[in-house]
Amino acid sequence: GWDSQDECLLEGSISLRDVNKRLGLDLPLDGPKTLNGLLLEILQDIPEASVSLKITDVVIEIVQVQEQSIRMVKLYRPHT
Repeated sequence: GWDSQDECLLEGSISLRDVNKRLGLDLPLDGPKTLNGLLLEILQDIPEASVSLKITDVVIEIVQVQEQSIRMVKLYRPHT
């Protein structure tokens, strides 16, 4: 879950359903099944580390990229 900084480090291979459930988020489930898949679909390319993007109010920072996939990402909890 979220840490005291309202951040959460996750593996790219985690399923979006799990992310939504664990973190109380609403990431889209109608396309790719994993966080890595969703990010690659949106970015259309393998990103550099430290690229950030925003999906449904959640800021997602690419932490580690390896062999054409996103290995680790950091999510920032939206402040509603």
